[in-house]
Amino acid sequence: MVSTPLLVTLAMAFALAGALQGRSLFELRWEPNRHTVAAIAAGLLPAVLSAFCLLLSQDSLAYQGVLFVGIFGFCGFFVPWAYVLFREGQGPSALGVRRQHWARSLLISAAFAVGAVYDTLRATGVGPHEPSHVVAAALQLNVGGLFETFLYCGFLHLRLRDAFGAIPAIVGSAAIYSLWHVGTELPMHAHPIDALVMLFVVVLLCQS
Repeated sequence: MVSTPLLVTLAMAFALAGALQGRSLFELRWEPNRHTVAAIAAGLLPAVLSAFCLLLSQDSLAYQGVLFVGIFGFCGFFVPWAYVLFREGQGPSALGVRRQHWARSLLISAAFAVGAVYDTLRATGVGPHEPSHVVAAALQLNVGGLFETFLYCGFLHLRLRDAFGAIPAIVGSAAIYSLWHVGTELPMHAHPIDALVMLFVVVLLCQS
């Protein structure tokens, strides 16, 4: 289900997070508020839209509209930014967009990304592809990556962390993140449950 190299990388990520954050990584609390509820609802909305996509053909205009406009645009960009700016009255830092330690974060992310990409390429293989498919995949990965960063790693994770602590925030964000793939990526896998577990583990890695 989950490759040994990925599990080893996950363990290394948690060890590094513990070394950098110290005891704060393991602190637990129970302080949920309306912002916690709003973040969880915002994180679950893409899962609802994704489930609706099960009724649509992935080649249809309706599917692309739900994915790019509904999930990426509305859920990933409009909701978190509008809530932070106009409801909370805060700035980009409330979504995790900060200048502090950016170089260190970029270096650590790049190091772990290399391992994840290698593991993926080894599992799927590299072969000739249609240019249009490559462009479409690149567009979806980049736009989708920003949507996931703002909504799950920023908006949801930070509010879960404020309410419950770091470990519950990492696990909760990863679980809710995994659900939005139910109608988009999981139907393309022969073993959807295994793919869901893999997504969960990968996001644990990304957020630790």
